[in-house]
Amino acid sequence: MFKERTGLGNVEFLQGQIEALPLADASVDVALSNCVLNLSPDQPAVWKEIARVLRPGGRVSISDMVLLRPLPEAIRESVEALVGCIAGAALVDELRRMVADAGLVELQLTPKEGAVEAMLPTDDPMAQELLAHLPAGTRPADYITSLVIAARKPN
Repeated sequence: MFKERTGLGNVEFLQGQIEALPLADASVDVALSNCVLNLSPDQPAVWKEIARVLRPGGRVSISDMVLLRPLPEAIRESVEALVGCIAGAALVDELRRMVADAGLVELQLTPKEGAVEAMLPTDDPMAQELLAHLPAGTRPADYITSLVIAARKPN
């Protein structure tokens, strides 16, 4: 059905959990994700799964929210902040460690300038809740950033 609609014969859609991908070892060339990893309760497992399914030389390109510094406890425990892709975000150093522990190399972290401000305009209820729990004089972008995370599985 997909091929008939799009003309693409090399694309397949599967349903599964990101911590246990329904794919064979070394079976994909590229792993893509947009703002999903921060929702996983076991992010190290996600990175290991990505590495497992990538072929040697395979690449990963992920856009996700990452913490620049720890969030105040009230925000970390907020359901709204979790659903809003903030409370579950990993610290940058944790992200680096997870990627390295998974065996991926050539990590590149590219900030998406203005993404946090666009995601959390000042009139947004979640942004207002965040601001209420942040120290005076700080803003969400002092704590969280949106990154393009790129890496490669060694040959």
